[in-house]
Amino acid sequence: MTKNFLIEIGDERIPVTQSQNKLSISGREADASLVELGPKLYSLLLRNSSHVIHIANQTDTSITLTVNGQSFVANFVSERSKLITRYGQQKTVQKTTNELRAPMLGLVTQVLVNPGDSVVLGQGLIVLEAMKMENELRSPIEGRIGQVYVEEGESVTVNAILVEFES
Repeated sequence: MTKNFLIEIGDERIPVTQSQNKLSISGREADASLVELGPKLYSLLLRNSSHVIHIANQTDTSITLTVNGQSFVANFVSERSKLITRYGQQKTVQKTTNELRAPMLGLVTQVLVNPGDSVVLGQGLIVLEAMKMENELRSPIEGRIGQVYVEEGESVTVNAILVEFES
């Protein structure tokens, strides 16, 4: 199986393609082998050079790691997040209208909040299944839930209002 993604380090975006033991970084293919040495400690053999990697923190979208003693924060940019950024549906609509809208067609598999709940920035609100993948939609703001417009098992269309925040 081949995976395509972008890694952001600072202002630099690096295209990466991964398939079995091959990595293509910025279009240059290389043999790669990753061996776990212990919890959050790995040895990476890349282009006949060995690197010790320690993972300090990891989320679905970013990783903070130390490679040979030098620290990095890398953000992973998926095809889905590139589309959301390109079309601006999630960020621009939500910040101006205090609503969470569906970024894609899908099936609501979980509703994680109720009206009146206080939420923090980045907290999971709704789990939406699309193309056989579950996507946790997170709060774009800190605030209080005013209205929840969907129920578990409900199908939604692109841009449907899922949650409204109190003003």
